[in-house]
Amino acid sequence: MGQDKVHIAGRWIRFDENENPTISSLVTYVITNRDGYWGLQSRFGAGQFSDDSALVSATAAQVTAAVAAYFAAFNSHDPQRLADAIHIPHVRIAGIDVEYWQTQEDFMNATEAGRQRT
Repeated sequence: MGQDKVHIAGRWIRFDENENPTISSLVTYVITNRDGYWGLQSRFGAGQFSDDSALVSATAAQVTAAVAAYFAAFNSHDPQRLADAIHIPHVRIAGIDVEYWQTQEDFMNATEAGRQRT
């Protein structure tokens, strides 16, 4: 993120004709400034929202652990450890570049596996 890019996270809810919630979902938007104009660059749906606090807490703990494992692997500069920390197939979007690895072998054989800079 920076002066020309913002991430916005939230959720949306659909209601029926009696104003009862019927479905909701978590969502993240990437808003960018191009040539002085702010607009939607991309939208990522993240699944249904739950008001079940036990489920939310358990999910948050699992997500936090997954992110911590990813960054520990990334910071180790060990491509195999990083490959083990991500889901395959894996897509990496950075700037205008999109990298896609169908298998862990593809990831390991790529130039600078995971784009780790040494």
